[in-house]
Amino acid sequence: MRTALILFIGCFAGLALAQDTTITLLADGAPALSLRVPKDAKVTATTNHTTITTSKLALYIWTAANAKTPDDALPGVAGLIKTEFTNFKPTSPHDYDC
Repeated sequence: MRTALILFIGCFAGLALAQDTTITLLADGAPALSLRVPKDAKVTATTNHTTITTSKLALYIWTAANAKTPDDALPGVAGLIKTEFTNFKPTSPHDYDC
C-alpha cells in the first residue's frame, strides 16, 4: 500500500511539473533567479525587469543593477518603478483591480 501511495504521489508531482515551465531571470548578465511559471504564462523580459502575465496574475520583477543585498538595492527602487506610475494608462476597468 505504501509503495502504491508513493508511486501515485510521484506521478501526480510529475504531472504538476509538466504543467509548468522554468524560466531564469538575469541580473547584470548572470543567472539570478529561477522560477516555475504556468505553461500558458506570457513572459516578457527587458534589460531591467521581467513581466509574467496569466489570466489571473500580473507579476513584475525588477533588477537592481550592481546590488548585492536588499539594502544596496533599496535607494534605486523608486527610480526603477517610477515609469509604471507616471506612464500608467488603463486599458480596461480591470486595470484598477487590486
